[in-house]
Amino acid sequence: MLNDRVEESTADAALSQDELYTTLNKRYFTAQLAIMGAYLRNEALNAIGKTDHMAQRMLDVGLISKIDRLEAQKALADADYEAKKAQNDAQLALTALQSMLRTPYTIKPTTPLFMSSKPLPPLAYFQNLAKEHHPGFAKVAAKYQQARQLYALSESTYKPSVTVFGRHEITTHDPSWIAGVSANWKLWGGIDRDASNQANLARLQQA
Repeated sequence: MLNDRVEESTADAALSQDELYTTLNKRYFTAQLAIMGAYLRNEALNAIGKTDHMAQRMLDVGLISKIDRLEAQKALADADYEAKKAQNDAQLALTALQSMLRTPYTIKPTTPLFMSSKPLPPLAYFQNLAKEHHPGFAKVAAKYQQARQLYALSESTYKPSVTVFGRHEITTHDPSWIAGVSANWKLWGGIDRDASNQANLARLQQA
């Protein structure tokens, strides 16, 4: 049972490490995505700004109405708001990444976003991969082994115990010896056997 507890602790440590790596990946690529989003929003703002300028010139020469001009101004205001929001989102994402890495220096992510063009393997491939390598399954296996051993231990208390003993004298000229077997079987006790078995079976089912 001690080995199973060691395996469970090892699996817990691996789970914590996996969670840290997962969080780091999320924050890193969230920052990358936010930076890209801020860049695109700023490009959109510049394009709409040119459209707004053109709309003012067209209004001056009487080619569009004031309503059309107001619509262009509203589009520019919306684009300006979205650009500032995207910039703030990018700054927040970078701050979260910098806080996790515990560094006072400004971080500039360089690994770009990527997408695989290869077809994905079947679902069973990822399921088998997880069963072989994910520490969560190792923890479950360790818990199950602990539950099995507890169940076997509780069952052994209701079975007869047999002791073999022997003694041989070698210090005399006429040595004697004795040997025997003793058996002990507990027929009644203060613990409800059925309740104990059900509790141990419940631990197995939970694992």
